[in-house]
Amino acid sequence: MGLLYKPDWTSAKSRIGAFWKGENIGRPFVLVTAKTGEKKNMPYAGTLRKKILDIDYRLRDEEESIKTTYYGGEAVPCVWPDFSPDFTSACIGGGLEIADRPVDTPTMGAVWAKHALDDWEKDLPGIGFDPDSIWFRRGIEYTQSAVKRGKGKYLVESLDVDGGMDTAAGLRGAEKLCMDLLDCPENVGRLLEKIREGNRQVVERLYETVKDSQGGMINTYKIYAPGKSYNMRSDFSFMISPDLFREFVLPYMIKESETAEYIIFHTHTEDIEYNSKNRLKYLDVILDIPKIHAVEWHCPGTWSEVRFAGFKRILERGKMALTWAAPEQILEMTKRLGKIERNRVLYITETSRVKEAEELLLKLENNN
Repeated sequence: MGLLYKPDWTSAKSRIGAFWKGENIGRPFVLVTAKTGEKKNMPYAGTLRKKILDIDYRLRDEEESIKTTYYGGEAVPCVWPDFSPDFTSACIGGGLEIADRPVDTPTMGAVWAKHALDDWEKDLPGIGFDPDSIWFRRGIEYTQSAVKRGKGKYLVESLDVDGGMDTAAGLRGAEKLCMDLLDCPENVGRLLEKIREGNRQVVERLYETVKDSQGGMINTYKIYAPGKSYNMRSDFSFMISPDLFREFVLPYMIKESETAEYIIFHTHTEDIEYNSKNRLKYLDVILDIPKIHAVEWHCPGTWSEVRFAGFKRILERGKMALTWAAPEQILEMTKRLGKIERNRVLYITETSRVKEAEELLLKLENNN
């Protein structure tokens, strides 16, 4: 069955299923969108905090964007019930603070984690998944509302579920956590086990909320999966050495990867040009996690040899690669990659017109 804003959803769903199986569809996997018109203006009377918590308004605003967007290739219309990357920490004993700014000010930095671990002995026992947490209840309410409104029209993404060291940093504070790894690593280990269980519970309950309506989950990359899906990441780990990352964090991440069946790992590569040696060492640690299906390798700007080296390494280790790229970069990359490699990449891109999106898909099929 198709969707109102994605009539070919049945065939696209089959193709994205092939992505998760590592199967060839005759071209690279592509999520390509294009604007079909001007989005209706949605003014808001109130503070930024009120707007962020206004589920009805946010859904109507996202629906207006969907109405004026073309979804090509494996792209699917969906709304994102997001509050913050620190959502998990807010569900297991922490909390979120929202700036009470004027509504027209930037949202960057408007939501941040409330630290809940000042004292290990006193505070650690209180860390754990709480189904009655105000933030978990808000997340479920948001998701349920989106599922109901989107029936037959669009799908619903998972909230930004975080885990591991990033959630630990949200609960403890990044600077303190760095020192804890040296001073009391056993406490950090106990915390990570609590986070892992909380993370599992959050993912499970979000999946239960959407599975009957859409059969699977949409991760925060807007990629459909026919089961429990989860974007792993460990941004905090770039604050420690690759060796400590491998020694301390890797064993935990292998356990964490049991949370879901369909996993993409998010990386940061902005400093790859001048920090390539360490970045590639971090990448090697990530590639040692057996259950990770794909690794995001986002390289803004020109694809230099250093950037390309990481991309090739992902493919050589048997993983799928995910990246954002302009249409001309996608065509360039397919020429540089071998025939088998190019079909194990998923690109996310946007064109200025629908015709350009359709031409990109046709070129990729013809050049394969």
